Amino acid sequence: MFVGRKNEIKEVSEFLNSPQGLMILYGKRRIGKTALIKEVFNLRKEKYFYFQCTKDTYEANTRAFVQELMLQGYIKEDISGNKLSDIFYILNFVCPNVNIVIDEYTYLFNSTSRNIVDSDLQKINDNYLLSRHLILTGSELSLMKDLEKENNPLFGRVKLKLSLKELNYLEASEFYSNKTPYEKVAFYSVFGGSPFVNRLINKELSLKENIINLCLNPNSEVYSYVTELLFSNLSDSYSVNRLLSYIKNGKKRNSEIERALNFEKNGGLNKKIKTLIDIELLTKNAPINKENDDKKVRYEIKDNIVKFFYTFVLSNVSSLNVISPENYYEILIDSDNRLGNFLSKGFEQIVRQYIVIKAKEGVFKDVIKVGSYYYDDPKNKVNGEFDIAILKINQKYSIGEVKYYNNHKLSVLEMYNETEQIKRINEIEIDEIFFVSTLFEENNKYKCYSIEKLYE
Repeated sequence: MFVGRKNEIKEVSEFLNSPQGLMILYGKRRIGKTALIKEVFNLRKEKYFYFQCTKDTYEANTRAFVQELMLQGYIKEDISGNKLSDIFYILNFVCPNVNIVIDEYTYLFNSTSRNIVDSDLQKINDNYLLSRHLILTGSELSLMKDLEKENNPLFGRVKLKLSLKELNYLEASEFYSNKTPYEKVAFYSVFGGSPFVNRLINKELSLKENIINLCLNPNSEVYSYVTELLFSNLSDSYSVNRLLSYIKNGKKRNSEIERALNFEKNGGLNKKIKTLIDIELLTKNAPINKENDDKKVRYEIKDNIVKFFYTFVLSNVSSLNVISPENYYEILIDSDNRLGNFLSKGFEQIVRQYIVIKAKEGVFKDVIKVGSYYYDDPKNKVNGEFDIAILKINQKYSIGEVKYYNNHKLSVLEMYNETEQIKRINEIEIDEIFFVSTLFEENNKYKCYSIEKLYE
């Protein structure tokens, strides 16, 4: 089942419609890079040669490349050569128009200077592509991003650079299309937008049953995805685990992390955070009115399923080895509204995604920025942050309040109290206050959006 990626499919297809060229596609492991390429070629009904590199020498991968060409029937006889450029030269005579995909391109650097490999690819691009398209993919994000840097041999030669991200909440919901909007919010808040993770969801089971099967089972593929695959390229997994265990489902400032984990003030934490942002484990958040204020920057775990594991699972692994998964769920996840609080923050994330999606579609034509807003009102002695803030063309703000309730309606009284509290903040010019809730009391005074609106 292939889900979403309409824009990405369009971009890759447009690239393939050009005379020839080089494309790089990168994204973290299990994000669906290979699936995207397969889907594009399937839709176009075109053959292509696919080769996945291994963590071996460049020469060994070149030999394997030739063997795979023979296995797939593109060449009949062995081709000698120690570099891919040697092979591409010959291919222009025996199969000149076949498009080629080289997966996990960065593995070619395993025991060879990357400058040698990239220079050889430069030679291929400049001399041997002719009417062919070459697609390089990779999961080592920092190395793939370096391909377009000015000092790289491939600089200026890449026709299409595509960074593959997680599916948004609407795309992910196709994996559990039989669920209600209320349930869809919960599933996305827990399992996020990884196609790999979402394919493992059993949509006939409840959220609780899927959490037990996929998150509380050390033998499950989702458990391995979080505990192993995401950290395969990290040399210091111990301090990374400490850092993520501290952040959990929150947003933490650099100074908070530094104090809590006793990091030395020598720039080491900043380097670690940058690495985690580069590999898309962390995201950097700043209020849209304080984007250049380092004191207001906070860091958050980016992937929902990783966030769930660090909030509920990895800190209590010993308990998971003692009590049943069912009891673990009841005691350590669902009690004291722990799960409800987690899902509430996921709902806020979904509402922000909805606004961005509609702005890109042209439905909301006056939106400039979407995020949070930090206020500090010394006159009334209050400060804090609005979680949903929209800056408009007129430089005024729309402020949203998001409520994820279970069997409870957002009352008109609550709306009144929230509205009056927001109005008391003098520093911000607001032209609209709105509410998004799972359930709310019908009224004509306050602008309210139902959860169903997000999935229309």
